Amino acid sequence: VYAIAVSPGGFPTEVSFDITDPFGTQAASVASGSSFSAGDTLATFLAVCTAPACADPISLGVTSIEDVSTDLYWTDVLGSTTNWEVEFGPAGFVQGTGTVVAATNDTVTAGALTASTSYDFYVRSDCGGGLFSAWVGPFTWTTAPCASADQCAYSIDLFDTFGDGWNGAEVSLVQAGSSVGTFGANFTTGTTFGPVSIDLCDSIMTYAIAVSPGGFPTEVFFDINNPFGVQVASFASGSSFAAGDTLATFLAVCTPPSCADPTALGAINVAANTADLFWNDFGTAVDWSVEYGPAGFVQGTGTGTLSTNDTLGISGLMPNTMYDFYVRANCGGPTSAWVGPFTFVTQCASFTAPYTYDFEVATVGHWDGVDNCWTIVSNNPGTTSSGGYSWEFRNTAQTTSGTGTGPDRDNTLAPA
Repeated sequence: VYAIAVSPGGFPTEVSFDITDPFGTQAASVASGSSFSAGDTLATFLAVCTAPACADPISLGVTSIEDVSTDLYWTDVLGSTTNWEVEFGPAGFVQGTGTVVAATNDTVTAGALTASTSYDFYVRSDCGGGLFSAWVGPFTWTTAPCASADQCAYSIDLFDTFGDGWNGAEVSLVQAGSSVGTFGANFTTGTTFGPVSIDLCDSIMTYAIAVSPGGFPTEVFFDINNPFGVQVASFASGSSFAAGDTLATFLAVCTPPSCADPTALGAINVAANTADLFWNDFGTAVDWSVEYGPAGFVQGTGTGTLSTNDTLGISGLMPNTMYDFYVRANCGGPTSAWVGPFTFVTQCASFTAPYTYDFEVATVGHWDGVDNCWTIVSNNPGTTSSGGYSWEFRNTAQTTSGTGTGPDRDNTLAPA
């Protein structure tokens, strides 16, 4: 059989391919890097449809990776092999010096391993009567830094300032010299992605190390949160980085605090004079202290109350007013830190006639929205004019651009 080029396409040096027979053996291949033209012979091989007496295993892999054991697996292309020989050892070991085990299934457990260590394994089919396939391998893997029972899930929130994803940027979390998970490769569009969950070992320093900076590293940033909702590390946008750079460090902790901080503060059912405040708890709190007041208030000067639920209704608020609130968990002795502020704005109230408004506190510019309980509709929205006619709030003197189109100046600044 001859593999002959019909067309080289636009970039022939980028082209490569493998040809595999029905029994999983690579029969021919073409590597990238060489140019070719139409009519060139790229590869030759003899097509064989008769199954070998003892077929090579294919598709080697590992699963259930622990600190001291790992399950090794492969695929039997014929589906009739019942015995295999497996040899494993430290990465780079010379065959004949590793640990050899006999397997009667296409999965076997490699035991007595060392944590955070790279290993290789090879496998061959044993077809009986002294007939074996070739050895296939090595397949390389790295054991975990700790047992899965000593791990907990950390979450990573990914962000991009431009809104087109991370453009190939990728970051790895490393413990005890081993990568335990990566994030970023699947963030291909938008400004946010995640959360991505990665299991980390308890009480081990963890390093967020760049695998690739991607096309626009200054757009990249992320937050890392522990299982109890607390942010333990972050990387800010605006700084360039290269592969291998350490972007953040933190100690992974899987033991819950004696009194976990509330998380995910929010407000719902916000009306002119009332609102329902809420937060998340990790099951350690008996009740919660809540303090609220006008936005920017100094803690200790606001309105304090105690809640026995993770939702609290408050009243007596002023309409169209911005408020902050803070919350702290009480755990029957220990307390969490105060968390906040979370800011919300109350709704507008109905006005009683007669009503006057002088617009001196209106937001300047052309724009659509609600401002001081007035609904503003503009055919030219934005904070600055971009052409065309529309209503606009100004706080500087303005001469008219035409006649008969409305007021030609602010009477309070340039009286007629």
